[in-house]
Amino acid sequence: MRIFILEDNYTRINEFAKVYEGHYFVVCNNAEIAVSILKAFKFDLLLLDHDLDGRVFVRSHESNTGYQVAKVIKKTLNSTTPVIVHSYNKADADKMINVLTYDKCGKCQHIPYSNGKFFDEAIEFAYHEMMYNIKCKENENGA
Repeated sequence: MRIFILEDNYTRINEFAKVYEGHYFVVCNNAEIAVSILKAFKFDLLLLDHDLDGRVFVRSHESNTGYQVAKVIKKTLNSTTPVIVHSYNKADADKMINVLTYDKCGKCQHIPYSNGKFFDEAIEFAYHEMMYNIKCKENENGA
């Protein structure tokens, strides 16, 4: 599985690396660079934080936030890729989910990283979305 992770907390990055060992993943901590990566490469799952630069409870209109990435996903190779927003910042995570849903991007869900079952829920979500996408492709190809 190819996974893109937008995250600035090194403890979380290390935990993601352990859980997704054996998978191809890219980690980025900057919204502008994230957009460039998502325009150039296709992923199977996007894990997006909202608050970056070590900041917490940042407003979506501020620079370098996950919201800035969510707004342009529809214009990237990942417009149908499943998205998990894993921010503690529920209000602005909800804004990310709203823009992704409005733009008809891939399935998206807010699973706060603070949730003790984050990785179990994230893996289950990704698996179901990947299986759904495979079935859709098979149907398109007449299989």
